[in-house]
Amino acid sequence: MRNLPWRAFVVGLLLALGVGYALRPTPEPVASPAPAPAASEAAPAAPAATDVPAPVASTAVPIAKAGGTLELDRASFPASGPVRVSLELPVESADDSPRPVRLVSQPDHRILELTGGLESGRTAATIEVDPAYLQPGTYLVEVQTTEQSHFPLRRYFINVR
Repeated sequence: MRNLPWRAFVVGLLLALGVGYALRPTPEPVASPAPAPAASEAAPAAPAATDVPAPVASTAVPIAKAGGTLELDRASFPASGPVRVSLELPVESADDSPRPVRLVSQPDHRILELTGGLESGRTAATIEVDPAYLQPGTYLVEVQTTEQSHFPLRRYFINVR
């Protein structure tokens, strides 16, 4: 009987967290092809932006924002080779070592563990995934970061159509 109030508190807390998580606002999905045309249109308007072609080339790799959902279309996957996805790191990585990444298929719970190579600014990790692994459905991506926090992990969602 002495543990009953404590257990009731824990159950209530877990229920409140579950309801809060279910009711959280959903971020806008990020479409991969949209950034490339916007950047190429902005380049002629700004004469000082002569270095714009390099970022335009890097936007060919879809960028996933932490906590967001990236939409990928299987029809746009490369004919050969892996699908590359850049995972934005809100906090610059403390070192340049590759980041451990877990890719979990939500429909069938397949787990793929790989490493994400850091880009030069250490603000994004790029992963390469076999197109055969990315079947239509939702995928949870977890990246272990070097952030100074109690849980240095960033999560992303990829929705494959």
